[in-house]
Amino acid sequence: MDERPADRDVPSPRLVAAWLTLDVLVDPAQVPMWAAYWIADGRDTPALRELAGLDGRDPFAVRELTARTLDELHVVVDDRETAAALVLNDEAKQCLAGRTSERALAAALDDLYVRSGYADEILRQPLGAEYGIDDEWIGGWGRTDEQLREAVRAACARQLALG
Repeated sequence: MDERPADRDVPSPRLVAAWLTLDVLVDPAQVPMWAAYWIADGRDTPALRELAGLDGRDPFAVRELTARTLDELHVVVDDRETAAALVLNDEAKQCLAGRTSERALAAALDDLYVRSGYADEILRQPLGAEYGIDDEWIGGWGRTDEQLREAVRAACARQLALG
């Protein structure tokens, strides 16, 4: 029986590098498990093995070792514009595939923008341009729920159309 979690649960090293570039590394407790799956997929470096052995309770250790692991794997995303595109492309794919609801994506978009330190690179992306739609949803003003869902889906499609 295949015990591997869905792709959403094990992001690629490139996506993790993009998150680090934007300073929005998600749940550090999950990173050691991702490292274990990366090893199972055939990647292997000393830092990756060490990362897979962490318990994930120290976010600073996880972040430092994740950066070292990505360096050893030669996975670099040093351009914030590219990082924003990679992260938002992934979010758009997850939404359009039905793995993330439009409402959850709107909330995640707000969180991503704030945690990135209000990176303009996010707002320049088609999906990032929808920043603030979560406020409309929460406040119940403006468009209907269906119109808001459609706006998010349309932004996802525009995001993915850019490549």
